[in-house]
Amino acid sequence: MKKNKFYFFEHVNLRKKGQWIYFGEILKFYTSNKFTYKVSQQKNFDSFSFFYTEYYNDKQILDLVFNELEWSVIEECSNDIISIEELIRKVIT
Repeated sequence: MKKNKFYFFEHVNLRKKGQWIYFGEILKFYTSNKFTYKVSQQKNFDSFSFFYTEYYNDKQILDLVFNELEWSVIEECSNDIISIEELIRKVIT
């Protein structure tokens, strides 16, 4: 057997090849369909509600409503990885 700089690739685990095919199918699904979302807020007397709506090929597939506390948690956790203690300190106090 002739060895060359690509010899390593002859030893790729073929069991994992199926996982790559599955990954490719998922990638194709997400790149060939349109996914969008909309975030909005609405004032309710003395507080706010936050609305998250998700669309798949312009069809609404998910609609969530968050109160101010829930939205604060989402905002804090979307910027950094923080401990639960730090999250409580930032959101509650």
